[in-house]
Amino acid sequence: MNDRTTLNDEAARTTGRADAETAQPRAKYDRTRYADGYGPQVPEAWEDKAYREGFAAANKVRFQYVGMAKARENERDDEAAYWLESHPCPEWCSRALHLGSDHPTDRMHDSAIGFVSLNTMEPEVYPDPDRFGAPQVNFQLTQHYREVEPRIYVSNSAQDLNLYASLDEAEQFANALLTLVARGRGEGSPT
Repeated sequence: MNDRTTLNDEAARTTGRADAETAQPRAKYDRTRYADGYGPQVPEAWEDKAYREGFAAANKVRFQYVGMAKARENERDDEAAYWLESHPCPEWCSRALHLGSDHPTDRMHDSAIGFVSLNTMEPEVYPDPDRFGAPQVNFQLTQHYREVEPRIYVSNSAQDLNLYASLDEAEQFANALLTLVARGRGEGSPT
């Protein structure tokens, strides 16, 4: 048994899913779902390729998580995160592990990452020249353990945009966007 097999077994046990090459018969996709009726249907061969690559990417993340968890089990300093006693972990934090041995700059709370694909923009080419896709704007809540409130972190898939906004600033930005959307749709300003 090799390390990959062990990680596959562990990922299957902890997530209830097996490796991409060994299981998970996929349901047929509604190909119009992705085009939202505005573009051509995606050919079946491309759907299959997207599914295989997406499932393999998800498994890679699972394997990384399992590997990190195993590494953390072997650390000498696996005490509870003492710094959480005075600053508890917020309910939106998606980090699985906080330890007393975390470096002070790593004592962060992060939410799950949300994203919006910008389908009307020029596609980005990935390092693999056969792959391309719509640029994405990513956003998440982030908070250092001594900060008073979380901030909104905004980045993009090209990794050349990194913005932090307070909750008030993010709300102002969101309202400005909603106003523009309403005007663009001829609805006037939202209430």
